[in-house]
Amino acid sequence: MLMIDHDGTRVARELNRKGIVVFVLKYRLVHSLTDDPWKEMISGSGDSISESAILKMAENDAANSIIYVRVHATELGIDPRRIGIMGFSSGGTLANFLAFHSEKESRPDFVASIYGATEVSDKMEVPENAAPLFIAAASDDQLVPVSNSVNLYTAWVNSKHSVELHLYAKGRHGLHGFPAESWLIRFEEWLVSQNLVDSN
Repeated sequence: MLMIDHDGTRVARELNRKGIVVFVLKYRLVHSLTDDPWKEMISGSGDSISESAILKMAENDAANSIIYVRVHATELGIDPRRIGIMGFSSGGTLANFLAFHSEKESRPDFVASIYGATEVSDKMEVPENAAPLFIAAASDDQLVPVSNSVNLYTAWVNSKHSVELHLYAKGRHGLHGFPAESWLIRFEEWLVSQNLVDSN
């Protein structure tokens, strides 16, 4: 499902108002087999082989976006040492992938996983140079178990890397309603605390 407005341009505009430069990545998605992609996603009725292949392509899209922005940082007028990635739901999966598996050129300087769908296993080692991590999710998320966020947080804490977690009792998948919608304010504060943006 393409949620580029709610989880992309809307958030980008809010951050732009704070003077933060944002690029919205349109990455490759699995082809929907019906007119109801939400039902396909919930039921898991999609083509798992296709999903696996597309996920690899989407991971490449995310890594290449970091590389592109960093290579062109001067002409874009941004600091090449302050380039991060934020993802929502499946986009959180991509952000989390880079948190664990990026090369030097594609390593983000920070990662924000917003109700990200990544099951952390014992086989996943947090890299020694892991980026600071911001996590936000809701306990009543009906699509991504909140344990995804808790386990990701725990992995960063155990590896003694910088991490901040915001869990809301209510907000479902999308962090809807008060106070869950305040996650963006917390994120802005975190960016300042990490010296990733200048305080106003």
